[in-house]
Amino acid sequence: MTDPSLGSEPSAEAATNRDPFRKPSRRAVVVGAAWAVPSVMAVKAVPAWAASPTPCTAWTYQNLRAASQFLSGTLLGTRLSQVFSDPSWTGASLAQVRGIQVTTVPPNSPVPDPAPPASERLDGVANAPAYRTKLDLAALQALEVIAGVQLGSLIKAPVGVINQWAQAVYNGTVNGSTGAIDNSSGIIDTSAAAGSTTYASINLKNLLNNALSGGLNGLGTGMATNITDLSLDLGAIAGRAWQDTCTNCIKRDYLLAWAKLVVDSPLLAALYNPLVTIINGLQSTINGLIGPGSTVDGLLNQIENAINAINVLGLVKLTATANITVSLDTSAATAALGNDLFPSTKLLDLGLGPNETLTVDLGVLLGGAYQPDGTNSALNGLAPNTSLLVNTSAVTNLVNQIGGIGQDIVAVLEDLIKVNLSISVHAFALGIIDADVATIQLYSGASGTNPVSIADLLNNNFHFEVTLLPAAGALGGLLSALTTVLTGTLVTGLVGQIGAALHTLVVNAVLTSTVNSAITALGAFVNQLLTALFITPGVLSLTANAQNDPQVACTPPTGAGAEPSDWATLEAGEYDVAALRLAVLQSVSTNVVTLYLARGAVGPIVATAAAPVAP
Repeated sequence: MTDPSLGSEPSAEAATNRDPFRKPSRRAVVVGAAWAVPSVMAVKAVPAWAASPTPCTAWTYQNLRAASQFLSGTLLGTRLSQVFSDPSWTGASLAQVRGIQVTTVPPNSPVPDPAPPASERLDGVANAPAYRTKLDLAALQALEVIAGVQLGSLIKAPVGVINQWAQAVYNGTVNGSTGAIDNSSGIIDTSAAAGSTTYASINLKNLLNNALSGGLNGLGTGMATNITDLSLDLGAIAGRAWQDTCTNCIKRDYLLAWAKLVVDSPLLAALYNPLVTIINGLQSTINGLIGPGSTVDGLLNQIENAINAINVLGLVKLTATANITVSLDTSAATAALGNDLFPSTKLLDLGLGPNETLTVDLGVLLGGAYQPDGTNSALNGLAPNTSLLVNTSAVTNLVNQIGGIGQDIVAVLEDLIKVNLSISVHAFALGIIDADVATIQLYSGASGTNPVSIADLLNNNFHFEVTLLPAAGALGGLLSALTTVLTGTLVTGLVGQIGAALHTLVVNAVLTSTVNSAITALGAFVNQLLTALFITPGVLSLTANAQNDPQVACTPPTGAGAEPSDWATLEAGEYDVAALRLAVLQSVSTNVVTLYLARGAVGPIVATAAAPVAP
């Protein structure tokens, strides 16, 4: 393809005599294996190999560079990198927060920064050497940035999990990658995505508080008092940029397994505390419901009458005595409130009680489904510079689910309240029999001896087991007669009514106006928070697959968004990717908070058409 900036396709000889990274008056971008020039004003270098048919074996490289850093960006005007000296960030740089870069000027050996022992040389890799350095958690946690924001509270990662990897060798292979990567190649390790490891936890409360001059109420009335803690937790995350001039190819890949908003709020305690009081008093209330003269007592009388009506040998009178006890393990019930109250959905994970939080899975909120490798379809495979936008209908759906907490709590209790219903059967016929002939016990399910719960009774998930006593031998057919009555619609219906009566008690006891009011307040708060963070423009911006010059690629993407504004003036010939870009109040300035997670870069590369020079 002809390069329009040149007028015609150059020969190898012409390419040799030109500056391979001259600065044109318009930005050049790769289209396929050649270059086209859109009418966008900027300055970038044009690699000679991208506009020339010269084979890769005939290139000599004068300079190569690759870099990576797991956490970079700017925090309240302070730059968090020395590896990436992005020109738009004019503040001071923190030397302790750094990644790794490798530069090579053939025939000299690669030069890593930082040098060993801070970086480790890898010789057992393809196109060796490569270098890696682990994310320095100690440095992150020891530093305090202006306004008292601690880096240790911004990001947390398992020790030894996250590496920063860079490679730049004389034959033109460059690779900058970090995060969930294979240390023998620097490629993204997708197997890590299926795990539950939290690779990063960004403390949004600290960021927002400082960016908003200490006032979370800038997000709306009551935000400051209703947010104890707020973070964005990320699963396996990785970014990789690599360039192989043999194939005229630049590739940028990323991994973002999952992203979850984790909220700790006093509103959770407002739900938990009255529930504990209710649960602790529930047993005595239940005892009153099943006592003499109660609704349950009347239903037991009807079950007894159904058994008493059985005709055995025409002369034998049966007398059934039904007894019921209902028990609630209050410790188990209060502990159950700390478990996920929404086990059927991945959108919400909510537990009540001390140290519990509300977690919203942003991937599910955005409408994505999880894949077999553990990644979410709404977060992966996206075009470069895709904004993760949440719409109002998604927020409404989530708030509606929160409104169902009361029903979920009732369901938890109804599964923990156990019902022991036993029946003894006595037979009498003058001169024939006067003895207990059978015992009957109610159990859960279709078989077995597990105790039955209120939930079982409501769902007809129960069965009777009949045990004949020795005296029953004189009454042939008694077992068959009892089985017929106990499995008939009359008795099973009466048992179901017992469950319904207990259900009514639990509903009335739990869904009191106090708890309903707390649930409503929690839903309103979540609605306000998500609207402020993700729908109100300019507060919090999340961008997946951040890239500069996204069209410079082996296969130019479709649907790419605008590159990050702070990357517009990167050095000519440098190509960056970050799995996630997080910005706070970017409508005010990119120097407030702009964080890049899992960032890799390649370039600039300087080359001429000549035989390669080996070190």
